[in-house]
Amino acid sequence: MEIFPIAEVRTRLEAHDGGWEVRHTADEVYVVLAGEATLEAEGGSRRLKPGDTAFVALGKEHHFVDYERISVLVLFARRG
Repeated sequence: MEIFPIAEVRTRLEAHDGGWEVRHTADEVYVVLAGEATLEAEGGSRRLKPGDTAFVALGKEHHFVDYERISVLVLFARRG
């Protein structure tokens, strides 16, 4: 089991003016909590805003662009 104290993670990220703490070892589901950004993945792009959710399969190249500040919850889904 891994526990991620959200307040502590948020404090660390804000102290470094953003960034991320992720492990790319599984499929990923992104839930936008605040802000807006464009997710580029698999040759396409989609503008995401609070409440939007996106799925990216393991091994697919992807990244966020066109944002100033964004808060995203990332859920990892291991197959098997």
